[in-house]
Amino acid sequence: MRKTILIIGDDRMGRRAISSIRAAFPDIMIYRNRSNSLTRVTKLVKKKIIPFPALLQMVWAELRRPALAEPNFPVLYTNQAIRDMLAREKPDEVICFRAGLVLTEKTLACAPDFLNVHYY
Repeated sequence: MRKTILIIGDDRMGRRAISSIRAAFPDIMIYRNRSNSLTRVTKLVKKKIIPFPALLQMVWAELRRPALAEPNFPVLYTNQAIRDMLAREKPDEVICFRAGLVLTEKTLACAPDFLNVHYY
């Protein structure tokens, strides 16, 4: 059996998805991604990677979603934390769902397969 790790975005949609994923795949290991800090978002807006009106729309959409309790899963903040987790867990594949993190080449080389999914 393949060992799969799910890195999931720590927004309301990600939290909602966790219960469905946990029910369908009880053996999957789940980690929450919290790499999106206010500093990172500010840099993305300043560099015009994310237009300010789009940022406002994203914030508004997030606020309109129903609030959910934070699930009790480990949290990842950096690429180094991801590499440490990969070295410890040795997964066959890593699925990033709405994670919003930018993986470096060094991190990508640590696991056989990375899948990036944004649709639920």
